[in-house]
Amino acid sequence: MRILAPIHLLLYLAHVRQCRPKGSTYKKCAIFKPDNLGDVVLSLGAIRCITERFGEEHCSIVCNANTAELLHREFPKLDIVAGVESRRLSERRLWKTMRKLRQLKQKALFHKGVDLLISLRHHRSMHLDMLLSAIPATVTVGAPSSPWSEFEGELTASRLCFDKTASLENEFECKELAWHAAVLSSAFEVDIRAHDILSRINGVPRTKLMEPRIVIAPFAGERVREIGLVQLKQIVLAVQRQCRIPTVILSGVGDKRRSDELAANLRESGSFDVSSICTETLEQMMQVLADAAAVLTADSSPAHLSTALDVPTVVLIGGGHPGWFGYWRRSDKQVWLDNRLPCYGCNWNCIYDKPVCITDISPELIAAEVIRRLPPLRKDMENCHNQII
Repeated sequence: MRILAPIHLLLYLAHVRQCRPKGSTYKKCAIFKPDNLGDVVLSLGAIRCITERFGEEHCSIVCNANTAELLHREFPKLDIVAGVESRRLSERRLWKTMRKLRQLKQKALFHKGVDLLISLRHHRSMHLDMLLSAIPATVTVGAPSSPWSEFEGELTASRLCFDKTASLENEFECKELAWHAAVLSSAFEVDIRAHDILSRINGVPRTKLMEPRIVIAPFAGERVREIGLVQLKQIVLAVQRQCRIPTVILSGVGDKRRSDELAANLRESGSFDVSSICTETLEQMMQVLADAAAVLTADSSPAHLSTALDVPTVVLIGGGHPGWFGYWRRSDKQVWLDNRLPCYGCNWNCIYDKPVCITDISPELIAAEVIRRLPPLRKDMENCHNQII
């Protein structure tokens, strides 16, 4: 990377900000949010605020391919430019980014431009700044890059400048939401608070199941953020000692085998009625979460989806990016549990042989929080609920 740094910098500077052509009547506003699914769920309230102001048909959004389904579902008239990667830039991805830029130049957004460009992505890399610069705009608004932005070495100072750069004056327990509110306040010149843009997902009615069940989503984009087998065994056994309720391990297609193996391990350890379910679409995953009596999840997309659905949820969150993406709630039904340590802010470069910020959260505490959120639908569950209270 150090050898390539001068080449990277030259290419970066070659993509200076583009101005909107005079007389262009394309979309009024573009939203820049190439991010993972959970982060986009967290930004739904901000996106909704923007589209309500300008109208969905007058807005466009730049996003990752794996979030297009959700965005189309929530904003059917929004122009979606998908296929942008947000991962760390490498030598191979540098040329891939250049090719992607040439492809994007064919799209109306990248040659007609917009009146207002709002960046809701502040964990930025050099190639994301290159993409931002390639969108012609009359006015650009965004936030400074976060402490964990993906710039490398000598390129740290090469950051995009906005016409309006938001500043954070009012802290909120979830900094990502706080920064979204600050960016919108700067863009619209009105006071918008994080509580005003809490995410929600509509149109997922609960299905009347024969029996309530706990849904566990233990997997995450990085193994270091997941709920481990040893911890999960203790949690499930602690819950089932007090409440005889079925448990389902939730996964996407990529983790199906791991989900099946985890369910089998839990059954072998003495847990009863543990099964796995693999969802092939986002809609299926949201339905499973919406139908759950309670959800236990790692800090991953199911955590944000179930919170946005206002489902009773317990999230185990570590200290890689403390306070940035977690600790937000739609109601008292959700709780985020952590084990705060001096090494918080490690960017997931863990100094231990296991992520003790997650693994050392008490299984008894986790089980109690799950049980507390179960509806008293049966006599034994009512007794269990009363014991906890």
